[in-house]
Amino acid sequence: MSSTNSDSLHQTDDKYNDESTANTDKDAQSDSSQSGFFGPIVENVFQPGVNAQVVIFLNVIFIALLILFIALAILWELNIHVIILGSLTFILIISLNWFLVEIQKVKVENEQQREQQHVKDD
Repeated sequence: MSSTNSDSLHQTDDKYNDESTANTDKDAQSDSSQSGFFGPIVENVFQPGVNAQVVIFLNVIFIALLILFIALAILWELNIHVIILGSLTFILIISLNWFLVEIQKVKVENEQQREQQHVKDD
């Protein structure tokens, strides 16, 4: 009698483990396809290239850092170190955005050249 109870408990445990494994797999799939603002950023971190959401995220972070440096400069009565770090942050924002614009221009030029070569080949 105890043998059948033990077997039925093991079957119940196995059934529960199978269901929990299936639920864990579904959770993992839903976590990997996150929606919202941070989901695509996290997914695109390890892929080549930069999409628009990553650029927006970087700009938001750098602007928040710049605001922090401005607040620190005001609170610390225009400390030269804070002013220099804030200036470097501002220069970094400008240079990063300039670089991304130049990369986009090169991509557009390459696509136009491919289209022209494709038209010439036909």
